[in-house]
This record gives sequence, C-alpha cells and structure tokens, in this order.
Amino acid sequence: MTGPAFEPVIPPTVRALRDLAPRLVAPGHCTGWRAQHALAAAMPDAWAAGSSGTTHRLVPA
Repeated sequence: MTGPAFEPVIPPTVRALRDLAPRLVAPGHCTGWRAQHALAAAMPDAWAAGSSGTTHRLVPA
C-alpha cells in the first residue's frame, strides 16, 4: 500500500486489523513505509519489522 492512491486506505485498514487484535503483524516491503509506521503505532506489541530473509516461527498459544 504505497503511493498517493493508497493513502486513504491506510487508516481504515489499520483500524480493521486492530479490531482483529492479531498477536503478530508482519507486513512485507510492498506495504510501504507510511502504512508500516501506522501499523507500528497502532499495534506496537504485535508489529514486527520484516526484511529480506526475515522468518517468523508461529507456534500455538
């Protein structure tokens, strides 16, 4: 979600994700820096930075 066409989509997307209360939010590079910053601010405990080669091991709670 990057570029001016996607800017209006960021706030409702962040709200929808926050309402789902995920334990992990790991956006990819195509998410764009504005959306990544919005996600990190809204869900600091769930947000995880990702880059090439990043892996996340998911285990049952």
